[in-house]
Amino acid sequence: MYLLVFILNLLIHLAEKILLMQRLTSGGGFPEGGALSGVVSLTWRRSGRPARDTAASPRLGATRLAHRGGSGYPKEEDRGRAMLKQIDTRQLRVLQVLLEECSVTRAAKILDQSQPHVSLTLRKLREITGDPILVRSGSKLVPTERGLGMLAHVRAVLGGIDRIVGSPEVFDPGASAATFRLASADCMEAIFLPPLLQRLREQAPGARVVVRGIDASFDYAEALERDEIDAVICNWPGAPGHLKTAHLMTEDIVCLMGPQHPLAGRDRLSVEEYLSADHIAPVARSRADPGPIDLQLAEHGLRRDIQVMVAEFNLIPHILLASDVIFTSSARFAGYFESLMPLRSVSAPEMFGGLKFFLLWHERAQSDPRNIWLRGQITAVARSLPSVSG
Repeated sequence: MYLLVFILNLLIHLAEKILLMQRLTSGGGFPEGGALSGVVSLTWRRSGRPARDTAASPRLGATRLAHRGGSGYPKEEDRGRAMLKQIDTRQLRVLQVLLEECSVTRAAKILDQSQPHVSLTLRKLREITGDPILVRSGSKLVPTERGLGMLAHVRAVLGGIDRIVGSPEVFDPGASAATFRLASADCMEAIFLPPLLQRLREQAPGARVVVRGIDASFDYAEALERDEIDAVICNWPGAPGHLKTAHLMTEDIVCLMGPQHPLAGRDRLSVEEYLSADHIAPVARSRADPGPIDLQLAEHGLRRDIQVMVAEFNLIPHILLASDVIFTSSARFAGYFESLMPLRSVSAPEMFGGLKFFLLWHERAQSDPRNIWLRGQITAVARSLPSVSG
């Protein structure tokens, strides 16, 4: 039986040599799977019985790799793919502590693990990376050059994982250098922004604030979606459904006019007086959205006669002084300009409801600590404004 095994192994060896010579002289390569992929080798157990081994011999395996263009060892990209599949977060944390402490004993104490377990993890990491990572230098361990290069990457990876699975960072306004980006309807600028900006400067002195107006050319919903602004303060209903909305306040509606206007002495305008008057209004953002005043009129099947439209909201009070048009606005806006100019405000017809103001933000910022804090400041300012009636 021993003689039969010896002869079979000899024949296998000779067959390898013959096929190799034939392939080299013909200039070709082995077909996929190797020329001898079906050869069965025989080995001996201690019991003396032959054991069937379907794996090719190490020599034959190396020959196959050589004829496929390989070196017999895993390539760097193969090792990288294997590392991605095998390494886990716990091993990365062990690797970080080992590289920082350069001691298996100290690493085990810090990680609250047994020293044999840390040693086993180090052995696995060496197999995965193909690098010793730590080598002995006298009585201590020192990191290899590659090990030193790993540390920064391991810290970055673990830091990223902690940020993904950990709790959101707490926003500290006093230490923040953030930029708060707001978009505001023109009618809010004079009455709402000054106290808001003052509050932000007091609470977050290192932060910057950027405010832009909202006109027909500005798509505030897209700007929120693209993270170009943080929040919108507006006075129109019907925001897109993917935006979050909070009611800030409701104002009485009044009609602002010059002191020379025939209706300036009234306490409240009737519907007939209101509709017969000539009106001035800001340019509508779009045909589909004429503004909150005209939307309320449309709900009653009514329409006012707008003789003048201007793009600049705060220009309107100056026009009122020299014309016979009236402007429909919130009581707070009218009261602000009445304190600066000789203008008169008269309560609008009772059919009008209040003029509502809203805060808008995007769903992606719903849980963002910085945005949550900013929304809280805007809401606090809205609640702190004194009540104004027409």
